[in-house]
Amino acid sequence: VQRGFRVTMFEKRPDLREEFKREEEEKAGQPSEFWGASLSATKRSINLALSTRGQEALRRVGLLDRIMAHAIPMTCRAMHAHDGTLSFQPYGKSGQHINSISRRLINTLLLDACEARDVRMHFHVKLVSMDTNAQLTLQRADGSRFTARGRIVLGCDGAYSGVRSSMLRVSRANFSRHYIEHGYKELTIPPTAAGEYALSPHTALHIWPRHEFMMIALPNPDKTFTATLFAPFATLDALRSNAAVEDFFKAEFPDAVPVIPQLGEQYFAEAAGSLVTIRMAPWNLRDKALLLGDAAHAVVPFFGQGMNAGFEDALAFDEMLAAHGNDFSRAVPEFAEVRQRAGDAIATLSYENYVEMRSHTASAMFLLRKKVEGVLHALLGSSWIPRYAMVAFTRIPYDEVVARSRRQDAIVGAVTWAGIAAAAAGLAWGAAKLLKRSRL
Repeated sequence: VQRGFRVTMFEKRPDLREEFKREEEEKAGQPSEFWGASLSATKRSINLALSTRGQEALRRVGLLDRIMAHAIPMTCRAMHAHDGTLSFQPYGKSGQHINSISRRLINTLLLDACEARDVRMHFHVKLVSMDTNAQLTLQRADGSRFTARGRIVLGCDGAYSGVRSSMLRVSRANFSRHYIEHGYKELTIPPTAAGEYALSPHTALHIWPRHEFMMIALPNPDKTFTATLFAPFATLDALRSNAAVEDFFKAEFPDAVPVIPQLGEQYFAEAAGSLVTIRMAPWNLRDKALLLGDAAHAVVPFFGQGMNAGFEDALAFDEMLAAHGNDFSRAVPEFAEVRQRAGDAIATLSYENYVEMRSHTASAMFLLRKKVEGVLHALLGSSWIPRYAMVAFTRIPYDEVVARSRRQDAIVGAVTWAGIAAAAAGLAWGAAKLLKRSRL
């Protein structure tokens, strides 16, 4: 729209703003069964963490300030040991933080902005098919069908994309969908009786790392936390009663149990969610259709980059159009080739960060490596940026992040082990000297 194009949006679902309004009316005057919980399972989802890539895209369309006014900064990880002891791991340098934001808020503001900028929005319209020239066959809620064609079709329709399915039928594209063995359950931690956050500090992402599984909790503006348990489906499915759930949480997350009311009821309120990684090559059908966001590269949520990567797709495509003078015939194929490498890279990074969050964050060696990384970053500045900071606080392409972090990891490992060896040698020398003196 900002480049002068007329844009039409077709959405299979209803207008979420109407659903939100209806939900609020249904909840008005009724006691909330679970604080902050949505009445609609279609909107049940892991909290959104907004960082630099997404912020830059929102700034470009003039929405950043409105969204940031409702964001909660998270400056660090707050790690919960089995005994309830807390330790803290800053996300970056002083002043750097990620932001917990409401999915409802960001969806509403984006739809409002589309409406204000004369995007023609059609809800309850399903894609039936797309041909090789990107002509769409669409179906209304009453079953009637019609066709539509534009200069380009942008498929931004999520991990189970209809546009992508049509592209696969009419082109020789490669596609993979990989479900990891872990699923998730969402729980709500309500405010205290005094109306305050039940976990402190509320400006942190709380993590209970337990090696094969973990729980996290992100703050919400209404003083609730959304807690999410990630675990193998075998673990989740083995908990078949309220008592079993409570026993599991008492054993693994004892400090969380007092702040999660109706634990068993919340656990069984919804089925466990699945976590999927999508890879597609190429993302485009010549210069006629292009996939963006989860439709092209759905990722597991452990780097908090799903939304940020999708927003950056839009920003990077806009930048590519600017570089080619709005010439789709050049911009689309080049964007698809360059950005696909980044999409594949963030898929890899996202899963690796799950292993780090659930297991390595509880390791003394991991903490030592982080200290070494911090020292090198302080000494070398932009020549040495920790992997997390490259992903969350820069726009370095994800594939470049992978390459740089591999090199840096090798150096950090060598420095860390050299330090350990030097310390061990120093201890051995000291012990030998003491032993020699004791014999004199």
